[in-house]
Amino acid sequence: MLTTDDLLALSMLTGSGTRTEYVDRNIDVTIQRAPTDESVKLLKEMEEKILEKVVFRGPFEVNDLKAELVIFLEPVMQDLNAVVAFDLNGRQHRVRTTFKPWQQRSPEWVKMASYQRMQIFWRAIRDDVAAYIAEQILASQAKSFQNDAIYRALDR
Repeated sequence: MLTTDDLLALSMLTGSGTRTEYVDRNIDVTIQRAPTDESVKLLKEMEEKILEKVVFRGPFEVNDLKAELVIFLEPVMQDLNAVVAFDLNGRQHRVRTTFKPWQQRSPEWVKMASYQRMQIFWRAIRDDVAAYIAEQILASQAKSFQNDAIYRALDR
């Protein structure tokens, strides 16, 4: 009769020993449900509330630039947001400017006329759009600007 040690030694020699192998498996289960009447109703209510907060919406065209400007109030913080959507070189772009009137409560701000406040708001939009466009143009041309003469001039 074989002992346990003999069986273990025999299984090692023949390679027929029992071996347990653990395999890790991640299974993702996605449940897709049709929208219920209640969820559709909530979505429509949210859309209506967002549209109520739109202060201004209008397209504008300058030369070959076609754009749309949407200005709306953010409901919680009461920030004034402007989104400019435009087409540049065949690609759609969006620039968002957030203006926080509640942070502008300095004595000078309070003394300003409303048209002066509006000018500050428009400048903020202009600066954000200009910075975005400049960044897009420079980023697309950055490789052609890499020149040893420029590096030497900057190292002076």
